[in-house]
Amino acid sequence: MKLLTFLGFKKKMDEHKDPWRYISVRLKEYYTEPGMPTKDDIKITKKYATLALKEPKDRKVLILGATPRLRDLFYKLGCKVTVCDINKEMIMANTLLMKENNKDEKRVVANWLKMPFPKNHFDMVTGDLLIPNIPHKDRKKFYSEIKRVLKQGGYFLTRLAILTEGWKRDPVDKLIDFYVKRGYKKCRDQEMFCHILHQSFNPKTKMVDSMNVMKLLKKYWDGKQFRHKDKGMEKMLNRGHELWKPYDKKWSYNTEKDLRNELKKFFMIIRDNLRAKDHTMAEGYVNFLMKTK
Repeated sequence: MKLLTFLGFKKKMDEHKDPWRYISVRLKEYYTEPGMPTKDDIKITKKYATLALKEPKDRKVLILGATPRLRDLFYKLGCKVTVCDINKEMIMANTLLMKENNKDEKRVVANWLKMPFPKNHFDMVTGDLLIPNIPHKDRKKFYSEIKRVLKQGGYFLTRLAILTEGWKRDPVDKLIDFYVKRGYKKCRDQEMFCHILHQSFNPKTKMVDSMNVMKLLKKYWDGKQFRHKDKGMEKMLNRGHELWKPYDKKWSYNTEKDLRNELKKFFMIIRDNLRAKDHTMAEGYVNFLMKTK
């Protein structure tokens, strides 16, 4: 196994580092779909990756974040995988969730806005739900850094969280009733959380905020835990709470149209037409295959 590389940081860390570090200790029990790619999402990623790379074996792939299912996939495709995340804890926690044992995987702790890789180095950069983790003010720097480390004609493949065109805020009670009717399932708490998170979107800041999810659900909170007459729903609410407490994570969101326009300034969009069919949020979680201009 390659040495886990730790890069020095100034005391002032990226604002997104600490919330994920706290979440990392709870991943094994509570990190479920669609917070992680579903089986359909992985099939789409594989289809797009093989379309782009043609012969994936020995291709250099940079995975931003530490998503275990992506790391397993690209290892099985025969790629030379490098993982990069600002959190050592997230890399370590996600490594324990992998099914494959990739002894040659390189793991690097670094800020995505200033990565320690040479120019024109990778055939593909990928990662799951990356862009919402980048503040709007830093997006240009983020895209430029991806282009810098990619080879000429290299590919950027990622699943995006977006607000679909015509999006309207739904009453939270309506969503709760919807998931009550669907019934309890272990992974459904995160699907429901993602659904409610969309309802926290602020058009002025273009942000969604986990703290606002707590506010939207306050009628079900008794001061210590969530309560609901349906015990399956009560369990889902409290499982979601266990992962996302203390609710200090925010994400930068876009409408699909705005995000497309943003991405087109840096990349050519090659494919985006396939949608997962195994979760209700599929229209808002879209896989994009892009190529450097």
